[in-house]
Amino acid sequence: MAINPATMMMIAKGVGNMAQSGSRLLQPRFQNTKYGQMLRERSRNGNLSQAQESNILNKVGTQAGNNAQVARNKYIGSAINQGMGNSVALQRGLRESEADVRRTVTDTSRDIYQNEETAKSNAKMNYARAMDQDSSERRGALTSMITGGANTALQAGATEYGARDAKTPDAITQSMIKEGKSAEEILGILRLLQTQG
Repeated sequence: MAINPATMMMIAKGVGNMAQSGSRLLQPRFQNTKYGQMLRERSRNGNLSQAQESNILNKVGTQAGNNAQVARNKYIGSAINQGMGNSVALQRGLRESEADVRRTVTDTSRDIYQNEETAKSNAKMNYARAMDQDSSERRGALTSMITGGANTALQAGATEYGARDAKTPDAITQSMIKEGKSAEEILGILRLLQTQG
């Protein structure tokens, strides 16, 4: 039995729609993209590597140490000029400047830690959101392909068996019974015709 041209066109259109829907399935999964890998890495390690964190802390420590040394020198010079070279106040002031250096480095370290933890948390959330979106898009593409294929098959069946030109559901049913269609196929085609009717 030859397939009529209208059915062939419908099948070709259906195959084209299925291919278009399924193109999403050919794209790499999110976790295999560069962005996905970068987010996964960032969720583990944060924005900065250990070497970068150490480098920042070293620079802060050096700068704070230099500033403290300048302040100590001025403080000692001022104390000597006032005749307080070996005073308890001078020793306390020197200890304060050393404590300021430690405090500055500690505060910077705490800020880096908090920023890194925030970056890790944000990266985990963005990664999870993107994974969910990727799964949803893939599920949608697969569903579109399946429903598109089923819809095309039903439309082609309805066209092939003259269902569009038949006047009554009984004539359609009798035509499909003669062709050896199952009851399930007949009901599917009749439902399709009813929705298009």
